[in-house]
Amino acid sequence: MAANLAGFPLKFPALPSRRYQGAPVYFEPMMGSGEWLTALVAIGGAEGARVTPAVRPTAIRAMYGAKSIQFSGHVSLIQESLLDHLERVGEFAGWCPPLFGARLGEARTLLADDDESALRQLIVLHASLSA
Repeated sequence: MAANLAGFPLKFPALPSRRYQGAPVYFEPMMGSGEWLTALVAIGGAEGARVTPAVRPTAIRAMYGAKSIQFSGHVSLIQESLLDHLERVGEFAGWCPPLFGARLGEARTLLADDDESALRQLIVLHASLSA
């Protein structure tokens, strides 16, 4: 039996109000291993740029133990480099990673109401070790 919805107007929710470009940043912690982790996610747009870690600190400590500080230091260097590039250039194109074991993933257009929502979308799409 089909439901009668004649008295209920169907409305789709409004699209998010802002458009971002976003991308994951991959890092190969052991050079040549072929194991690429989503270390960071980044967004850029008319409002500016943000680059944030995509791996929980507890996961880093559990995976790398005493070497976790070194791992985090490499990720911070990559983060600063990409943020500086996005703030200067305004887009992902042309970024040269500061370490051989880092690379930018494919940039995509995101719709979100705020920066946090856009970053959350990227983390859900790319980072299995995130919070």
